[in-house]
Amino acid sequence: MAKDPNSNMICIAGREVLRLIKYTDHGFEDARNLRIGRTNLNYASVDVDWNPNDSNRFATAATNGNVVVWNAMMSGKNKKIELVISEHASRVNSISWNPFDGNRLLSGSTDSTIRLWDMRDKGSSSVLMNASVAVYDVKWNPNNPYIFASASYNGLVCVWDCRTQNIITTYSGHQRIAQTIDWGTHHSDYNFLASGGADGKIQIWDTGLSTERKPITSIQTIEHVGKIKWRPGCSGNIASSGSLMDTKIYVWDASKPYVPINSVSFHTDACTGIIWIDSDHMITCSKDGQVALHNLLEDGYSPYDSAPKNSLSWGAKGELAHIHNITGPRYEDDIVGIMTTFKPAEDQV
Repeated sequence: MAKDPNSNMICIAGREVLRLIKYTDHGFEDARNLRIGRTNLNYASVDVDWNPNDSNRFATAATNGNVVVWNAMMSGKNKKIELVISEHASRVNSISWNPFDGNRLLSGSTDSTIRLWDMRDKGSSSVLMNASVAVYDVKWNPNNPYIFASASYNGLVCVWDCRTQNIITTYSGHQRIAQTIDWGTHHSDYNFLASGGADGKIQIWDTGLSTERKPITSIQTIEHVGKIKWRPGCSGNIASSGSLMDTKIYVWDASKPYVPINSVSFHTDACTGIIWIDSDHMITCSKDGQVALHNLLEDGYSPYDSAPKNSLSWGAKGELAHIHNITGPRYEDDIVGIMTTFKPAEDQV
């Protein structure tokens, strides 16, 4: 699923669907079904990305290994296909348009290569980068036109410079496949790169620390992480979804990584796409065939705020500390923390 950065148009792409829809405050409007009556595998997609500089152009990664560029203004026998690129030897898992140059498109494939295409040369592959293992996700850095990241089968997350075609930094933080990545969008998170893996972990890396190779935050979820997306306008907040059985979408605060600060329950199968409209509204799509617009203030549930905040702890000299929350009219429904310390009698020590 991808959104046109300049309008309210969204492209839903999958093995059985390729559709343009518009979202409004009241729901969704069907704009065009590009898949109907088509059996060609160019219409069956693994990933989609909308050109940030051209509202008429988007690209899909087809299940047959092709990269297909679409133009919404075209018409005729082939509907809106502008270009088909057939250079990868196997399935393309991810594509990403350069946010500064709408003529440059990245693709990462299970054939262990990352390719950079130039649309001015009709999709000629100007750069070929060998990742050694299958590539599951690629994303351009939104603040640097030459830097991008990749997530791979061996669990590695790599940061590349397309000018040298070499890896700048390699992060090893996943015990299984690294499936998804996303660059920070908040001004204080610009150097942050998040990755989600089949080990159930979300790792957050500070790419501005040239010598540090450990994640600054590690979030353990309950199953394989399928998608992650930084929350706009909220530093350190990131949404995630599972790729197998868990149908919920979670929002995490990197400074409180053990319990999600929000969760949304709607889908009956795994969520396959997350788009933030603003800091309180997101659109999701799922294997259940549904697309939904969520308002976190109305639809969300906060596990973090709902968790009991009671605790006991023994001190070095035998003191017992107890902290608990109380509510009531005298506190105007605010949660108040009360801590009491019990010191045992001398003959009990």
